[in-house]
Amino acid sequence: EKAMEILTKSKFQSGIPAGLPDSLQVAHKFGERGFPDSNLKQLHDCGIVYYQKHPYMICIMTKGNDFSNLTKIIADISSIVYK
Repeated sequence: EKAMEILTKSKFQSGIPAGLPDSLQVAHKFGERGFPDSNLKQLHDCGIVYYQKHPYMICIMTKGNDFSNLTKIIADISSIVYK
């Protein structure tokens, strides 16, 4: 319960939560990675969306050259899953 409480206070709101209504609580953890020898980046966001009586788990893993594009992809997929 303590871990879930901490994960609901994530300051990274550009991933899974960005594709959801503000009223939904999300417990999530993100990770990012850059590669020193290339422009390739990875951004991942996994968590639990507390959707009314039907919470669900979601994990989205991306890679590309632009973190802002990767965050948008995660938010878009999150929105599609929610709808």
